[in-house]
Amino acid sequence: MPVPLDVQLQMMKESNKKLDKEVAHFEASSFPFKSKTPVSEASIGLYGEKAWHTQPKQDGAPAVVRPQLPDPRFKQRQWQVERGTYEYVSLEPHHITGRLKALGEKP
Repeated sequence: MPVPLDVQLQMMKESNKKLDKEVAHFEASSFPFKSKTPVSEASIGLYGEKAWHTQPKQDGAPAVVRPQLPDPRFKQRQWQVERGTYEYVSLEPHHITGRLKALGEKP
């Protein structure tokens, strides 16, 4: 026996509302930015008093200033995997000696 169209529409709307509620509940429990509770309260619930924002603020370590090294006279381009860029580094001593001899200078 076929169901009237208005009843089918009503059944579809109810199932869509139910699905929307289930999806909203899942997303709120899985993704912090979709949750109704603030992230700070959620982290306190998970970590208790060890949550980073409940700890008293401490002084950080002083900044480390690396000394500027003079630019080497003979340098080569070398690929740095960690940075994904090229970096200019000094040649090895035996290469430098060879270049100085080729230029007529004393090594």
